Amino acid sequence: MLKKIIDSIYKTFKLKESGTSIKTEFIAAITNYFTFLYLITLIPEVIMDIFPGVIDKDGKFINDAIVYNNVSAGQMLISLTISALIAAGIASIAVGALTNTPLIQGPSLTIATFISYTVCRNFGYSYSQALAIVFISGVVFFLLAITGLEKRLHRVIPNNIKYAVTGGIGMYIVLQGLIKSYIFEKRGNGFLFINLLNFNNTHNKTAMLTICGIILIIILINKHIHGAIFIGKLVCILAAIPLGMTGNIYVNKVFISPFVFSINMNGLIDSTSVKSIVVSLFNIGMIVFVICIMDIFETISTTIAMKNFIWLKPKECENVIDKEMPKILEVDSATTSLGALIGMTTVSTYVESNTGVVEGARTGLTAIITGLLFIITVPFTTFTTAVPSAATATTLIMAGVMITGILKQINFEDVSEALPAVLTVLSMVVLNKIIVGIAIGIISYVLCNIFLFRKKIDIYLVVMSLFMLIMLIFTAI
Repeated sequence: MLKKIIDSIYKTFKLKESGTSIKTEFIAAITNYFTFLYLITLIPEVIMDIFPGVIDKDGKFINDAIVYNNVSAGQMLISLTISALIAAGIASIAVGALTNTPLIQGPSLTIATFISYTVCRNFGYSYSQALAIVFISGVVFFLLAITGLEKRLHRVIPNNIKYAVTGGIGMYIVLQGLIKSYIFEKRGNGFLFINLLNFNNTHNKTAMLTICGIILIIILINKHIHGAIFIGKLVCILAAIPLGMTGNIYVNKVFISPFVFSINMNGLIDSTSVKSIVVSLFNIGMIVFVICIMDIFETISTTIAMKNFIWLKPKECENVIDKEMPKILEVDSATTSLGALIGMTTVSTYVESNTGVVEGARTGLTAIITGLLFIITVPFTTFTTAVPSAATATTLIMAGVMITGILKQINFEDVSEALPAVLTVLSMVVLNKIIVGIAIGIISYVLCNIFLFRKKIDIYLVVMSLFMLIMLIFTAI
């Protein structure tokens, strides 16, 4: 019986054809799980900034503050975390089952930040109204996906920009790891290397443990030990416990979100005058457009990075992406609308999915196992913040380093190709925003080739660059 089940899994997910095994996929899934817990618990913290009175004057979280309909800040944080876990679980299982790719999906940090600070704070929409806009964006995104527009967008993006996006994502992941480990610390507008000699400082302990974890992983990789990244992460988790470096745990009962099935279309359009109606429709249209652009390019760029890492031959990679991308985007769009219904912001493909890919993930089995682990975690939501930063940071840094190797494929001999590629990578890392890096790369590529009169630019690429420019302007409002 067990043998039949194992054979069925191998056949269903084409494990042998993909050069992987159940053990490899499982280890990659566990690695993903512990990597993404920090991100999933971070999303609700970003959303909490929508509600006034959550943070006191000293910057501390007020657990008992009432923020919405007699719901305390602590209860709201737990409820939003549950919604995030369920959304990530369902989305990851869906993408794994329907596309057989090891991509992990869940609420996007980039879009959650946009929703919190631009849509709700700047434009004054309530969170339930913002969820209604997210739901609409999911429907629009699905229509774009089934029309095949994403395939056209993928084909017109120059190869050097694709390589730059992949390499930039690698560097972005490394940067997130360095920040997460406090090796790089945000101070003002820049990053400073902190003092690692003061071992009594909690941040320095995290930095030192991360460095030790990285050294261990490097040794294991050079010894050709399978699961090196996972082993390094596990050692960091175990070492953090006696050092008192586990995260803070908010002791609250599991609480269902008051925003489940409560999207609010009322008030989205101000009908007091013709002008107010036009302005309202324009604002909603632009917000939906920005969300769709962010979602599409987060998914496309992550898929490109994954396939470029797995497939060494560019033409082979292109064929695989063309075949799988439509299904991936259709699932993404459907889970975005579903996520909005259960009270969570836009579901997208996590760029950090490539940590599992580096660990050996090749099929949807990894995504399904990771999704199941997210859902199983729901009853233990209050403990999800206990995973130490160092354990997550080691995974991000090592995975990012390996992904960055794709930059050697860029053609640096042609300045019209090299400059946009370099700007793409630098923008992603320096500005700490993937979508901005992609936008600057595409816009600069179009401008370089227009001014040099050297190449015929595809009209779709020109239109895309204009849309990207509008997105940059609108998100800066």
